[in-house]
Amino acid sequence: MNFFKKITTETENPEKKNAVIMGRKTYFSIPEKFRPLANRINIVLSRTLSEAQEGVMLAKSFQEALNLARSKEMSEKVESIYVIGGSSVYQEALNYDGNCRVYLTRVLADFECDTFLPELNLEIFKQIERPEHVPEGLLTEQGIDFRFEVYDKTNPCESDMKMCTYVRDFYMCVAKCSNQGIAINNVLPWPTLRGDFEYYTSLTSRVEDPDKKVARIKGRKTWLASCEQEKGCPTAHNVVISSTSDWALDEPRIHKVCPNLDEALKYVSTPPISSSVETVWIMGGQTVYEDAIKHPSCKRLYVTEVDGYFDSDRFFPGIPESFELETLPEVDTTEHKENGIYFRYRVYGRKN
Repeated sequence: MNFFKKITTETENPEKKNAVIMGRKTYFSIPEKFRPLANRINIVLSRTLSEAQEGVMLAKSFQEALNLARSKEMSEKVESIYVIGGSSVYQEALNYDGNCRVYLTRVLADFECDTFLPELNLEIFKQIERPEHVPEGLLTEQGIDFRFEVYDKTNPCESDMKMCTYVRDFYMCVAKCSNQGIAINNVLPWPTLRGDFEYYTSLTSRVEDPDKKVARIKGRKTWLASCEQEKGCPTAHNVVISSTSDWALDEPRIHKVCPNLDEALKYVSTPPISSSVETVWIMGGQTVYEDAIKHPSCKRLYVTEVDGYFDSDRFFPGIPESFELETLPEVDTTEHKENGIYFRYRVYGRKN
């Protein structure tokens, strides 16, 4: 217990803390007077808990917990992440593509149990030489022998790259009409709205740091339907989602073609690209929106709501209950009219 407390509490940077991720049963197995665990950021996985005890953050999945601990806001507070149980959470951590070190206390006796640590795959995890902060040799307490062992994944370079998946928070920009339509035959289903075009191009090209860019993620059809002004935005790092890349070989304005949204998010979250990108925008089309809006790193939706029903063959999936209407001083929410069309700008933020 002393080793557990030491390793999960101590940090090299005194201004940061470690995060501990655990399942609901593990959390409530901690004596009440010790929970939440002191001087650590407690993240509890639960699909049923709706309210967290003060000092505890809730997540519905292991991936959501990782996203939470690695978010832009939390990255300034978190030094290391420790998974502390139970069995299913250990299994997800061991199966995770990212880098992983296992600090194992091997108790050299048999005891009756109903919950078990998943077996370590020794082709993936290799025991390493004991780090200085880990006690060595055979230890005995209350007549029980035990020792500490440490295991690392065997491919740290590849794991470090994979570990960056989903790190970046991102925003979504979309224009939709009353029947959720967003396009027909790869063009907008309503007459041209110059005001909306200027609004979203300005929104998705702004940078505070002149040395950085915005990452714009689009599907292939959305890219092809974009105008030349939009494709040539000097502050944009263009990422296109497509199962093939041959068609983009002669297009220097496309910086990367990725087969799916997960790979696109990993790309913009991995150095050196991550250090050169200030914000990440999802800009269509239908399948990309459907995948992105369910992602826990989707933090805000900037929506142009066009009044009227227009024939469409591509549709927006709708605003999930996990988002709520926000008021931002920089967004004009009054009603606009252009070419006989009424429209307004709305912003929806993910609920805490």
